[in-house]
Amino acid sequence: MLKKKILITGGSGFLGWHLARHFRRKYEVSATYHSNPLTIDGVKTIRMNITSGKEVVERISKLKPDVVVHAAANTNVDGCKENKEGAYAANVTGTENVLKAAADIGAFLIYTSTDLVFGEDGSMYTEEDAPYPMNYYGWTKLEAEKKVAEGGSSITLRVVLMYGADTGIKGSFLRWMKKGLESGQEVKLYTDQFRSPLYVDDAAAAIEAVIQGKARKPLYHIGGPERIDRYSFGRIYAGVFGFDPRLLIPVTMDEVASRARRPRDCSLSIERAREDLGFNPRAVREALISMKESILSR
Repeated sequence: MLKKKILITGGSGFLGWHLARHFRRKYEVSATYHSNPLTIDGVKTIRMNITSGKEVVERISKLKPDVVVHAAANTNVDGCKENKEGAYAANVTGTENVLKAAADIGAFLIYTSTDLVFGEDGSMYTEEDAPYPMNYYGWTKLEAEKKVAEGGSSITLRVVLMYGADTGIKGSFLRWMKKGLESGQEVKLYTDQFRSPLYVDDAAAAIEAVIQGKARKPLYHIGGPERIDRYSFGRIYAGVFGFDPRLLIPVTMDEVASRARRPRDCSLSIERAREDLGFNPRAVREALISMKESILSR
């Protein structure tokens, strides 16, 4: 039996890199990159500028994937505010280009959106709650969601703040925190911003469930099982990996300057994904222990 062909855009990003490695043994996997050259054993990598409609059509029509996981995006929240034209081109126009190219060859599109489509008027948001982005990044991702909803054979997964093994390509929340703790520097973490952080391996399992045809609705929230602030997350991380928790400094969002506004609570309810996809993500401590064991076994 021929392996299903999977194309992952944004292969040099945190999620895309992990997805490529997760899927490469079971599927025929290709991954795109733009500014950061990419090499992953067992994965075909292609340079592609998603803002160029012509280039996207050429690349995707040649690869002929069965499924496109569209994870490429400009995720720099402050940078999106400062360069709105570039953010729109990457996050909205880029999504339109990938969506059209996928539709042209009959490929199914999985679009990865964000919990930052929500503001600060609620908590544990469901798929039925009305989005209200507080920053331009969130707005562009919501606009792209609307394009995907109109685009035929597709699904949107709102994915939360993720953590996992370092990719060695782009920075992440854990890399920043680990670097500070290893160097003995104080690390300031919010006590009043709540997310539902997700171990990236569990995100991959949810996306694979969609690839396997388990989805019944056009929108799912994919997050961790806990609503937790960043300081509490940091305390768990320090405990599991043996760092000095005294280096973690609790601060409020008002105490730290930020160019773009950020919500105080964008935690997501994952009950729909649990029911339809069999999604069962690990709690932070359990996931970090698994991550540590995986690193030590390499």
